Amino acid sequence: MDQSIKLRQTVDTLFGPGVSKFLPKNFEIKKSKKTGRIRSVFGKEKLLLTSRSDGGLAITVHCAKLYLKSKKFQENSLHVDKESKELDEDGKSLFCGHI
Repeated sequence: MDQSIKLRQTVDTLFGPGVSKFLPKNFEIKKSKKTGRIRSVFGKEKLLLTSRSDGGLAITVHCAKLYLKSKKFQENSLHVDKESKELDEDGKSLFCGHI
């Protein structure tokens, strides 16, 4: 299977149907020399995402800004309210686990 198709399918599965259409048209995939699997993806020379060992994708802030144009991505995202943001900035956040 073509790596770009596989990447788009993975993005849609993880972040919501249709989110992959917000990837730049000409993105560059860097693969592992050992395994041939996708290691990272760049768009216009900016890092968009990297693959995780558990099969997931770690997206950058730049990539998240592109994906925020998608309603499905927004529905599947955690939003921090003003009060929580202020607590976190002061170092008083009570959250210490994984989501």
